[in-house]
Amino acid sequence: MVNRIISNGKLQAFLLIIPRTIQRKITCSFGVTEYKKGDTKHSLLSRADKALYISKENGRNQVCVI
Repeated sequence: MVNRIISNGKLQAFLLIIPRTIQRKITCSFGVTEYKKGDTKHSLLSRADKALYISKENGRNQVCVI
């Protein structure tokens, strides 16, 4: 089972390995969900998409888990 808690600190640490030759600020937002009994591809992706937009609306650089 995938760990449901992803800390922003771990995400930021991962982003530090990206070469700094890029002159723009990089932000990453993620929407995460887990399979529920009876889910279809559409319902699963729809829930993850909703979580992604919640992350973006809350200031980016976030992970939202639904």
